[in-house]
Amino acid sequence: MHEQSTVVMWIFFGLGQIAYMLKGAAAAVRNTNSPILTRRQFFSREWDLLLFRGIVSSALFWGWTITPADLLSSWISKLGFQVDFQIPYHPLVALLFGLSSDVLMDYLQKKLPWLKIPGGNGAAIVIAAILMPLLLTGCLRRATGPDRRVYTFEQYARDAIRGGGAFLVQSQNNHPECKQRPAMRLCQAINVGIDIHEAAKQMLNGYCSAGSAVPGQKPYMEDGPCSPPEEAAVRAQREAELRAKIRELEATQAKVN
Repeated sequence: MHEQSTVVMWIFFGLGQIAYMLKGAAAAVRNTNSPILTRRQFFSREWDLLLFRGIVSSALFWGWTITPADLLSSWISKLGFQVDFQIPYHPLVALLFGLSSDVLMDYLQKKLPWLKIPGGNGAAIVIAAILMPLLLTGCLRRATGPDRRVYTFEQYARDAIRGGGAFLVQSQNNHPECKQRPAMRLCQAINVGIDIHEAAKQMLNGYCSAGSAVPGQKPYMEDGPCSPPEEAAVRAQREAELRAKIRELEATQAKVN
């Protein structure tokens, strides 16, 4: 759950796309070797290619908006490296996304000739019709669960905490010698991880009961409902604290593994 309005993010992304289109139109009109004399002529001639690029960029942007902010950090932590890398969910980033996605496609088309769009009316739309289902399927598989709902922050946190807890319990079972020799480095790491896991559970349960929760309901870690803080600033702070605790849990898993 992000604090910025999704509508605001899409508006700024669209402004970035429009800015790059205007840049392309201006360059075509000013090029003395180009047959295009006006901006109206540019858009009339290039509308299909612009539509194709806009659809692909929008699909990539949508995939980013529904991806957990610290997904990259989580992947890197599995390799044993601890980094705190998050792309801010901010309108300025959305604006730059709209600009840079077209810049990247220009660069790739120059370096990879097979990516160039063939000429002819409707060619770009045909390619878009082929690529869009693949792009959307890939994003949906990563960002949704079996019930096809958006993979929310609390779901991500619950899965990470449950996975870490299961790993630590299995590690305890695999090392019965820790009962007699708890001072061993491996055993200490397992015990620290269990404490961190319990703290993360409590933090997530607290996060999910900070909103309009119903008294007596099951905790979120026990498949109860989640009612996160309603105030955006509080929610963002709680999420950051929970992400930090999950990274601690993942770092301990790396030491045990």
